[in-house]
Amino acid sequence: MNDWEQHANLGLQSLGDAFQRGHIDRAEFRARRRRLLQGVRERHAQTQPNALHPQPAPVASHPPTAPHRARARKFVTVGTCAIIGLALLAWWWLRRGG
Repeated sequence: MNDWEQHANLGLQSLGDAFQRGHIDRAEFRARRRRLLQGVRERHAQTQPNALHPQPAPVASHPPTAPHRARARKFVTVGTCAIIGLALLAWWWLRRGG
């Protein structure tokens, strides 16, 4: 957390304490909080690169696999292993004399 964020947090904390103790009323609390948060927003917008012109989010080169595709791939893998297993079993059975 940098200096101005710490300063904003301390300001909000002291403002909340003053409200809880009854030193300021609800309207004054809300007005001061609004000003404090507005200052934080302005400061944050000034320090962010391209804050006024945000860049679009990068597009993933490979979209995530859909669940039905993952199930289909698993089905093909299991089916292929079963066919190979049956072929080996048939080969073994024929080699031993059937």
